[in-house]
Amino acid sequence: MYTEKTIAKFIALGKKLIKAFLAILASVHVIISRGNRKIGRFMNVSLAPIFSCKNCSGCKHFCYDLKACLRYPLTMQARIKNYVLAVHDRDRYFGEIIARLARKRRGLMGFRWHVGGDILDYDYFCRMVEIAKMFPNIDFWTYTKIYFFVNKYVAEHGGSKAAAIPKNLHVMFSVWYGMAIVNPYGFATFRCILKDGSCEKKRPDEMYCPGNCERCFKEKTGCIGEKNCCVNEH
Repeated sequence: MYTEKTIAKFIALGKKLIKAFLAILASVHVIISRGNRKIGRFMNVSLAPIFSCKNCSGCKHFCYDLKACLRYPLTMQARIKNYVLAVHDRDRYFGEIIARLARKRRGLMGFRWHVGGDILDYDYFCRMVEIAKMFPNIDFWTYTKIYFFVNKYVAEHGGSKAAAIPKNLHVMFSVWYGMAIVNPYGFATFRCILKDGSCEKKRPDEMYCPGNCERCFKEKTGCIGEKNCCVNEH
């Protein structure tokens, strides 16, 4: 668990990096990962945790990506670079992602939005949807606590999840213990179960995350299959 002092140090360092990358914005490019041991052969793009997470008052003290940023300086720099570009040159940010997807290497299985970070605003989510439509043969998925923008998009595009969200874009509503979730359109949920037992245990409608995204992708279960999931992680 991270103290407020540790989080404050992270924010102070992040602000210094933001200022530095803004000074050289023209030379900043999107950092896209080709996967890792946990998520498998999926391209993924991340933003700076806390800075891009507008609904993290509860989970920021346990944030796995905050841990990664504090432990690995290059990871934090990559998150901040993407955040700066997404905020200050959004057309180029998404343009570079589209260009990378267009030359997707054989063997890469899909694309995950935000291993770290979250949806910045409504325009950002609209562009995520448009990219999924541009590449119907690629599976995209994301976890989000920014329910409002997703719900707004569905309301304005047919009023149902099936009508509004492309089948290849899998949106998981991330839930934190004690926080309110607004989910009128039935998006699948994902939550962490605290090891100290302070939150409810696994529900009958949930499956445990197996810890490897390729498995769920191949079997069409879990996030890719849009099942309710949980993980013992904190």
